[in-house]
Amino acid sequence: MYYPDAANSTDMVSWDFQGSGYLWLPPLMNDPYQSNVVYIGGGGINSLNHMVKVTYLNGSMIAEDLGYTFPSKISAMSYSPLVNDNWYVSTETGLFYFSDDGGQTFTQTSSFSGPESHYFYGSTILPSPINENRVYIGGSGYSNPGVYVSENGGESFSEFNAGLPNTMIYELTCLPDESIIFAATELGPYAYTHEGGSWILISGDDAPDQVYWSVEYIDEINTVRFGTYGRGIWDYEFNHNPTISIGDLNQDNLIDEDDLMMLISILMSGQILSEETISLGNLDYDQVLSVFDLLLLADQL
Repeated sequence: MYYPDAANSTDMVSWDFQGSGYLWLPPLMNDPYQSNVVYIGGGGINSLNHMVKVTYLNGSMIAEDLGYTFPSKISAMSYSPLVNDNWYVSTETGLFYFSDDGGQTFTQTSSFSGPESHYFYGSTILPSPINENRVYIGGSGYSNPGVYVSENGGESFSEFNAGLPNTMIYELTCLPDESIIFAATELGPYAYTHEGGSWILISGDDAPDQVYWSVEYIDEINTVRFGTYGRGIWDYEFNHNPTISIGDLNQDNLIDEDDLMMLISILMSGQILSEETISLGNLDYDQVLSVFDLLLLADQL
């Protein structure tokens, strides 16, 4: 359904899933450049296993299969918020594909079988908001890790499941600085910090012992919002802004040339560093300050 003016009108136009082979709740991805265009994971219209482009135009919905054919149903789609032409697709059988031309062509990750999807709901892809080459994927984690991470845009993946039980990962999200990653899972709400290096259950004594289907971070109210199966919506709230200003080494609420010079000085000194200093300067999250962090900070400036 498309609402041209949702704030002021209930008028809408709908599209009725031409073709066949879709998941019961197929993945949906907005177009990064056009507000009247979305992509639905196929299935397909004329043949199976395509991304289906749906465009609202002059009061109607026009749908078409994109050119690339995947070997099975699409279970997740996403694109990098940093480089919008970097697109990612997972299939229900756990295969992963990446594109650097906005979905015109795709490359399959070689020698890799990732987490399969829920049989009618799909899986999840989380591109990093701070590193154009990092992407997380999640799905079924019963006979294999439920979460993987790639540091090279999807060319290869490594396990990212320390602390996670064998469970289904329905959705991943993170804080804007990626300092904490959150997962909605079959066994509850989980969070991962790069500093701690492990997933932990965050339901405490208040949230229900239930399936958690969805999760999103709402920056304006410092809240992580989870959706459960039959037990309502539960908010994980911070009483402060949880975002760490990585790169702000002198903590003056600005990331500028002074921080760059400070990082150069730290690297040249060879001094033993505090955990806080490492956290502030560790832009590539490898727990070591190096010239790579310096290059990332220079690039950010």
